[in-house]
Amino acid sequence: MSRAASPFAGRLYGVVRVTREWELARSSFYYQLRIAAQPERVLRRRGPKTECSDETLTGKIREVLAASPFYG
Repeated sequence: MSRAASPFAGRLYGVVRVTREWELARSSFYYQLRIAAQPERVLRRRGPKTECSDETLTGKIREVLAASPFYG
């Protein structure tokens, strides 16, 4: 979108204007450009590998919440 031209003025919008209108940090904009330039890259989950899966952890959290006498 930053390289698109305004139909009225015929000028490019630019990164600053586009990111301001989209309420997006320019660093995020450039990060997405860098990711798009590497289509073979596979995004993996960040952080340490844990012993239990997300499903197991979610189940344990639900058990704790169900046993809790508090609401809200």
